[in-house]
Amino acid sequence: MSTMESDGSQTATISTEHTLFTFASGHKSRILKIDGANLAASETVVLRVYSPVRTGGTIRLIKAVPFTGVLAEPNCQLPPLDTYPTGYATLQQQNGTGRVFEWEVVTLD
Repeated sequence: MSTMESDGSQTATISTEHTLFTFASGHKSRILKIDGANLAASETVVLRVYSPVRTGGTIRLIKAVPFTGVLAEPNCQLPPLDTYPTGYATLQQQNGTGRVFEWEVVTLD
């Protein structure tokens, strides 16, 4: 079972890493999801999650996944990731025309 923690939409500026959400509470397993239906052929968007290894540690990249082109399965998501409240999730469109991406972060109960 999962609980929606935050959601929204982001209009991408090419090559800019947009912070979608800063984790607000607790040591939790979180899933970052976006709707990639607006991507065109050869366009790439990268989803990233950053978090420390332990409370008070240095925030570092824990997962980066690119999605490219017209997607047969446009509901894109990262696997559940163990995160702390100082972490955050980002989206970066690397090329093409800046697209609008709906997004959601859920926590696993």
